Amino acid sequence: MKPSWSARSALTGALLLGLTACSVTDYQQPITRFAGATKDAEAALDALNTEVTSAYTDLLRAQAMAGEGLVEVPPGDCLFSSTQCRLDLLGRDGQTQPLTPPAALGNMTALMASISTYADNLVALVSADTAAAVAANVNATLGSIESLAETVAKAGGDKQPVDLSAYTTPAGEAVLWIVGQYTASVKLDGLRRATEEAQPVIAEATSVFEQAAALAANIPKDAMAQEVSQRLAAFDASPTQENLDSLINSADQFNQFLEAKPADVFAKMNVAHEALTRQLQGEDVSLAEAVARIESFAAEAESLAKIAKAFAAANPGT
Repeated sequence: MKPSWSARSALTGALLLGLTACSVTDYQQPITRFAGATKDAEAALDALNTEVTSAYTDLLRAQAMAGEGLVEVPPGDCLFSSTQCRLDLLGRDGQTQPLTPPAALGNMTALMASISTYADNLVALVSADTAAAVAANVNATLGSIESLAETVAKAGGDKQPVDLSAYTTPAGEAVLWIVGQYTASVKLDGLRRATEEAQPVIAEATSVFEQAAALAANIPKDAMAQEVSQRLAAFDASPTQENLDSLINSADQFNQFLEAKPADVFAKMNVAHEALTRQLQGEDVSLAEAVARIESFAAEAESLAKIAKAFAAANPGT
């Protein structure tokens, strides 16, 4: 038996009601832009991580070779019964630093890579052309959110719960005659479900990221400051063009590192995602506001990418 006209009209009204304020197509560009920004941030962090870690390692090795520090094995390391073997450099100032440090921004690159995967799934979701494809992409997105939650926990954050119950779409003859509107409505519903599940995880990731950024910055910052001081002393003792160039190069590298603020990128990403989530939930955030937050995040990611490239250019040997 076919549904009555009144039933179909009621369904049409219900489906279109959710599309009145913002059509699902309005979210295509902002979500794509958000995903692109996460990729820019991921690439920038990866490059910065490589360059900072390499520059720091090279500096400490140079200090060791110049006799400016003593290479030693930490107590309990490098023995038959040890669980690890590390080497430290004991500086003249009494400070000890790992001679082969861990990746300075390792936790941050892993977190951003997970978020980039989630963002790609959002793009696939909003780009799907059938209700079945939407459902499949929502479930894939939920899986990527769970993976992100696990990455956050491994990085020292609290494991946020993620509802992994399968996302299903309503079915029935009443919806088949307005397939286009139905698919659009399902997309909006799927986006609401996915972003709502992801927001607490991304917020926790932001907190972990800020702590990791502070710790990571302290690893090379002291060594870079020491290098500038040493280069300045060398120039004062012998004001040659070579010593001046070395001093300027060291100061430029240190300045570029200080200007790079990875935590700011993550903070703006969190604000952007929260605005998108609240807008989808019909809260007091307009789509224009959400787009503005996404653009601010994208600009910060692009700025970090430029700094990473400049840092790499200043260290062509790394």
